[in-house]
Amino acid sequence: MNGDRTTAGAAILTHDVLATPAPRVMIPVSYTTWDRLKSRVTNLGNPRYDYTNYETGAWGISVTCAISFLVYVSQTPRPHLAVSLYAAAAVLTAGLALVIRRFQKIESKIRKQDADDIVEEMVSIEEAFERGGGSQT
Repeated sequence: MNGDRTTAGAAILTHDVLATPAPRVMIPVSYTTWDRLKSRVTNLGNPRYDYTNYETGAWGISVTCAISFLVYVSQTPRPHLAVSLYAAAAVLTAGLALVIRRFQKIESKIRKQDADDIVEEMVSIEEAFERGGGSQT
């Protein structure tokens, strides 16, 4: 059978199962453009800071301080210094966690925009090549 495979008595046509990729032409790009695109993609890499761990740590501190605050508030002889310290620590670390989350969102947005810019530049190079009569597909 030409181009067929048999599995447990049933014939499976290879051209029905496997999609053949469309032929593509290599696009000539100058070395400077290619190096600039490579360096921009490399700069995307991993985020500089692991905001998730910092944010989780700040929330953990905030929640435990808030629980301690509630425990000390419910006691009859209230230790005022402890209540004040736990309340301040809970509020400050919760604020810190929100600030860290904001930084993470800003960095993520910038990285997404950079990636979109790189793809847009690559598409413009491809379109310029096709307009110049270089497309042979």
